[in-house]
Amino acid sequence: MILYRFLVSLMAPFLAWSSLRRNGSLRALWPKSRKSSSQKVWIHAASNGEAMSIRPVLMALQERCPDKDLLVTTNTKEARALVESWGLPGTTTALAPLDLRWALKRFLRGNQITKAIAVENELWPNKLAVLEQCDVPIVTLGTRLSESSAKAWKKLPRLARASLNRFIWLAPQDAACRDRLVNLGVAPEKLRGVLSLKAIYRPSALNPEQERILALHDPQNTLLAASTHAGEEEALLEAFVQARETWPALHLILAPRHPNRAGEVATLLKKHKLSFQRHSKGSSQEELPDVTLADTLGEMALWYRSAKIVFVGGSLGDGVGGHTPYEPGYFQAALMHGPKVSNYHEIYARLNAARAAREVQDASALAQAILDLRDPAQQKAFAQAWPEDLRDGAGFDDLLAALEQHLRD
Repeated sequence: MILYRFLVSLMAPFLAWSSLRRNGSLRALWPKSRKSSSQKVWIHAASNGEAMSIRPVLMALQERCPDKDLLVTTNTKEARALVESWGLPGTTTALAPLDLRWALKRFLRGNQITKAIAVENELWPNKLAVLEQCDVPIVTLGTRLSESSAKAWKKLPRLARASLNRFIWLAPQDAACRDRLVNLGVAPEKLRGVLSLKAIYRPSALNPEQERILALHDPQNTLLAASTHAGEEEALLEAFVQARETWPALHLILAPRHPNRAGEVATLLKKHKLSFQRHSKGSSQEELPDVTLADTLGEMALWYRSAKIVFVGGSLGDGVGGHTPYEPGYFQAALMHGPKVSNYHEIYARLNAARAAREVQDASALAQAILDLRDPAQQKAFAQAWPEDLRDGAGFDDLLAALEQHLRD
């Protein structure tokens, strides 16, 4: 633990620079110290994906514990803006403090934090030690521990065991994560039922302008490339151009994971001589271009409603482990993905076995998969093949009951 603190301290200048470059602010390094007017429950969701997954939990906690003030922190200003856009009563937002002891203590004191909730893979030794020292109990939801992360923790068994057992309880996202946690020394009685937060996805309602845009789309002739990353768009556009030679009515909604990459993606669209409209610029047109560039935050519910064929990004090329299949599953879309899906390996394996999803290796395979889904009957067959236990978020009520108990103890 001492070595870990020393290494983190050495990295502090780099972390400060990273925060400044990413968010235009050093607030995460020097969080405010003035006293909050009320005690708060601290909920940390690192980025957009974690923020979206925690939304149903925030809404449920408002109903169950209306007397509790929630402070949601994120690592990026984009994710913070996303949470703020929901306008949830009793909920405030901030950039998260860095994993430095003095910054964490300053943050806890300044905001009068009494309880903490971590989301998915937020297993930071300093944070856990400081929370315990300050008598702030913490639980974790949808705990995600990849095979590679587990191997890394295994090299530091004492640190792993001490850090993980500082949680009051942990709710792993799948059986594989549960087994890895046990192998690292988590006491079995600290484990709650398996539940992926992504499985309890609840979309926001559309506003009138979004309803107008939805009406422009023919979902059965629309492909959504959701949460794409650098290196994937080129293959996607090659596949789209190939598929349109046979299917000229096909429209593409391209939604980069990070909307600030829209300029880079627009350059690729021009290279392929595709007409496109940046959604952030607005449009009153009544006809769609070849591609809609979905470069805004918080509107994925609109795009999922607009397409019956979905490619989930972060899974081609170098990949980042893939993104959630639950959102397209909720909207009963035919699902495609690349081979890099380690974040949801167990779920995608089940979907592929049930013929509810299709893995593609490159642009040519993706183009053929798109054309195979040209028939609406094929689209429907994929959607209906979803295993029901992956669709309904079973176990959510039990998790909420445990959370309510955590907040009231």
